[in-house]
Amino acid sequence: MFTSFVGLSCFLGVYFTVETKYGYSMGDAFTLAGWVVAIGAFVSSGVLARHYPRCRCWERLKDSDEDSVELQDLFERDD
Repeated sequence: MFTSFVGLSCFLGVYFTVETKYGYSMGDAFTLAGWVVAIGAFVSSGVLARHYPRCRCWERLKDSDEDSVELQDLFERDD
């Protein structure tokens, strides 16, 4: 998901810089691209914060790395 935001940002920055008929300067185009990355980071952070506590995607990694202090803290909060 985050990769799509970065890709969209790169596309918009380059497209509006090269396509002069819209009247954007290079600074305006890359400001727009920066906004897309910032909004994408907020959206991705919210989705990941909601998803991770219930996540089964990395279950094998969580089980194999039980020595990790961060993971121990995470599992203790669920109890």
